[in-house]
Amino acid sequence: MKSVIHSWKTPIVFISESHSPFVNLSFEDYLFRNHVSTVLLLLYRNDRSIIIGRNQNPWIEVDLKYMNERKITLVRRQSGGGAVFHDLGNTNYCLMTSRLSFDRKKTLQMVVDALHLAGRFVSMNKRYDLVFGSDMLKVSGSAFKISKDRAYQHGTMLLNTDLTSLKSLLTNLNLSIDAKGVQSISSAVGNLGLSHEDFCRHLCSIFQDKYNSGKPIPIHRVSYEDICSIDSVQDRILEMKHWSWVYGQTPEFTNRLAHTFTWGCVNVYIVCRRGLFFHIQVESNTELPFVFEEIYHELIGRRYVADEIYSFLYTIETSPGIKKELIQFLEWLAKRPI
Repeated sequence: MKSVIHSWKTPIVFISESHSPFVNLSFEDYLFRNHVSTVLLLLYRNDRSIIIGRNQNPWIEVDLKYMNERKITLVRRQSGGGAVFHDLGNTNYCLMTSRLSFDRKKTLQMVVDALHLAGRFVSMNKRYDLVFGSDMLKVSGSAFKISKDRAYQHGTMLLNTDLTSLKSLLTNLNLSIDAKGVQSISSAVGNLGLSHEDFCRHLCSIFQDKYNSGKPIPIHRVSYEDICSIDSVQDRILEMKHWSWVYGQTPEFTNRLAHTFTWGCVNVYIVCRRGLFFHIQVESNTELPFVFEEIYHELIGRRYVADEIYSFLYTIETSPGIKKELIQFLEWLAKRPI
């Protein structure tokens, strides 16, 4: 397979049989960097996962508590754009071209034509989303990446996805965060009711018509083992799984929290950089929070996640002189939607 990627110069299709988001997105990145084809189409599906854009904030985009309770994977991709939910009812397509040939509308029109062939009459809106039906429900969003001499556009296609999970995972009412970075635009969504196989077949047919004058194009079905046999793909998979990429890539943000305890009211301002506690400021109508300020400042440099706060809490709760109010404060902080 590797030799094909590095030598095949005419249009080609790859269909991944892996369902790992880390494997598929790493393979996508490898193809983007190494293919020599005039145009390449990649199709794949992922197990239940949330895929966020390169510069997005998961603390804003995702209900992390809901996600962790259901053991759903969080992945940060290389391209920009918004957060999306993947499962086996959601097929992903990626068209790779030269930078000069890159055309968002042309790519999406190819997808529209494929769906028309399948009897699903979708249209493209001003945001380059594909919408369907009288309610104009969004069935596909896309993002792109451009380098010095090449480009790709990849998108989702909601065929039979779990819309309940999608809405629950991508609904985060955490309005207390002030952040930089790209935020997703919420849209009403729907399913097309097509099978993965039918969508792939129709898209490959239209791809062949548009880019090879209707002549047959080689379609390579690649397994998990095929993809992972490429050393640089394995390296990229490890990088994508690392906390410093998934969470640490997040632009700086500030979370504003408030709570009334039996012993007083507190307002907390937490600044995070690269997903870590960077600064903590507490305001209160009582002096208690200031008494244990030195202790909770030990959170600085730790990951901004509940497990990290609980871990810190366990190390100090049996220490001599630790006030119960500090324990209550840290327990409350760990239960915030972070």
